[in-house]
Amino acid sequence: MPNWCANSLKLKPKTTRAKYFMERRLLPELEKGNECKLFNTIIPMPQELLETVCGSVMDDKKAAHEAQMKANIEKHGYPTWYEFANSKWGTKWDACELTHLGDKNELTIWFDTAWSPPMPIYAKLESMGFEVEATYCEAGIGYAGWYVDGEDNEYSVSFYDEGQECCDIEKMEAFFQAEGLTHSPAHTGG
Repeated sequence: MPNWCANSLKLKPKTTRAKYFMERRLLPELEKGNECKLFNTIIPMPQELLETVCGSVMDDKKAAHEAQMKANIEKHGYPTWYEFANSKWGTKWDACELTHLGDKNELTIWFDTAWSPPMPIYAKLESMGFEVEATYCEAGIGYAGWYVDGEDNEYSVSFYDEGQECCDIEKMEAFFQAEGLTHSPAHTGG
């Protein structure tokens, strides 16, 4: 079971292509709620990898599994979904616990990821013509930061109050506001 990294992502399309993607692909995908595949919409995972098994398999299936992984590496560069996701998305699973607010001109998305923020997703969105501003917090490990203009700014932090068992969301929000960021994750992760 991973620690959860809480994220917020503000997007503004800077090009006609980005605005089209936001309106025709991103917003309809977000409307799917818990069925949303945000990262797969931005950087699609090949179907052959989606259907792979990551980890050990029964002895009678081992040869077929190894052959499939070898074929996947030759065709896609990755043996299974796990390696693809970690490399291309920066986290092992697609975004979950999504909520969003906005329209085709400006959109903020709040979501969770396993262990870390999805830096490759942010870089891809920038290359597609979006202005990207993201914040993240993983209080369980003790880090938070933001991604703006292609640069990640990560810090070791603690938002715990003495004598409490959970983090103080107001401390987290103040951390981001002090840096001039107008949005923050919906919770402190962990």
